[in-house]
Amino acid sequence: MPNVMSMQTAALWDVLAVAMDAELVDLAPSVEDVFKYIIAHPALHQTKCRFVINSDWGEMGLLTPSAFIRPDPENPAGSEFLVTTTKVSWGREHSFQYERDKTVDFIIENDGSPIDIMLSHGSNGDQVGSGKCQVSFTNKAYENAGIKGNNWNSQWFYGCDVNQSES
Repeated sequence: MPNVMSMQTAALWDVLAVAMDAELVDLAPSVEDVFKYIIAHPALHQTKCRFVINSDWGEMGLLTPSAFIRPDPENPAGSEFLVTTTKVSWGREHSFQYERDKTVDFIIENDGSPIDIMLSHGSNGDQVGSGKCQVSFTNKAYENAGIKGNNWNSQWFYGCDVNQSES
């Protein structure tokens, strides 16, 4: 039995264009046009999020390359928050200036596919070892509480559902 040496992919419309069936050959340009339209006009999904920190610092990182974060124009973040396209954070590691319920709202935009996120926080909160943070969206809360086995008390959440309605 021969081994596979290489593999190639081909656009569906290229495959249709060389089909034996004339009807399939005729469909090739339409299939290509539909694909190009979808690529040029992606569906935009906006998911409102709320991030709450109970520690001296906290961070939510967006791990999905096809999604990005933007500020919520209805609830702008205070100047003490850092909001970038991939991260929302507050505080400073090892500052020992603990606060409760530091809250920021923001929006995640993507094509509606589930996203992956990381939550990190300081070790302490109102008590030793009680640092935590939580991000909520689509009526679900993702909480990272307590001491984790890494320096930043990081916890990863995969396949988190976003708003399924197009904006």
